Amino acid sequence: MQALALVLAIAMSAVSAAPSPALSGPPDTLAASAIVPALRTGGYVVFFRHGITDHSARDEPNLTYADCTSQRNLTEAGRDQARSIGTAFRAFAIPVGTVRSSLYCRCIETARIAFRKDEPTADLTEANGRATDVGPRVAQMLGTPPAPGTNTVLVSHAAVLRLVTRISIEEGDAAIFKPLPDGRFRLAAIVPAAAWSGLGT
Repeated sequence: MQALALVLAIAMSAVSAAPSPALSGPPDTLAASAIVPALRTGGYVVFFRHGITDHSARDEPNLTYADCTSQRNLTEAGRDQARSIGTAFRAFAIPVGTVRSSLYCRCIETARIAFRKDEPTADLTEANGRATDVGPRVAQMLGTPPAPGTNTVLVSHAAVLRLVTRISIEEGDAAIFKPLPDGRFRLAAIVPAAAWSGLGT
């Protein structure tokens, strides 16, 4: 219940900084009890930060995306996060269409464990710890309506979301956006990783 109570508080505090031009504000925040019904109808873009990682490890400066040993990876707690998120989505019958992720192993693994599918793309990938090159493409994804009756899922990094929206979330958390007719988008909710199971109660 404590995690569930954080949904609205985090959503409001996360946008206290000046919003980016693409983010239409102030947030049209969904009540916690309305998040699952809204997602069941589709039409949202759900941006997940990858699950919990081992911060004692570092991404190598010249890492190879296909070589997970050169990267900071999910811990077992991060994998458990992804499993619980996927279980909640299926239990609540939340329709998921396209699932895209960063090329980093921690993002791909989060997406595949939770949603059992994934399209890795450079458009969600921060290069050498910097997200500056992907901002316009990520903004376009957040402002693109999903296929009718589905939600789009993006799995990426804190720096990528912060660059485009000025919003910060923790590992495993999700920021839910509603695409708008003009190609911009509005923050609908921020859901901590531990809160999904309580949203349907």
